Amino acid sequence: MEMDGELRDPREQPVAAGVLIAESLRVGAVLDNLSLIVRKIQRLAPGNVTADQPPVWTLVFFGVADTETEALAAQLSEALDAPGWYVDLHTAQESFIVFPGRVIRYRRGDPQGRAEAQEYGRAHGIPDSQLDWPT
Repeated sequence: MEMDGELRDPREQPVAAGVLIAESLRVGAVLDNLSLIVRKIQRLAPGNVTADQPPVWTLVFFGVADTETEALAAQLSEALDAPGWYVDLHTAQESFIVFPGRVIRYRRGDPQGRAEAQEYGRAHGIPDSQLDWPT
């Protein structure tokens, strides 16, 4: 099958992309039965941490089949620690901003959906400088 001028295997599925900060997981949390594609792992000292966040983070950049995005978002929302953490996960069409106990889902490019997620993040201790997921 030809798409966008290149040949692709018709069995390929669209892949959602996300970033998980390993330190955002609750102590004792388990994420299992995952079909993630790890794209990159990076350690950094972001410099804009809150008093509740460690000064060094481990970022896990991953992909997951679009069909598994909603289930993964639900599992992550149960595993994240509070306050002040989230995971951004997005397909080509939708953004899933995952907070502890809540997932805010909206069409990509929707300023109202993004504003709702940012306001929720602010209300739960996330500084504006960290509310920077892709549009």
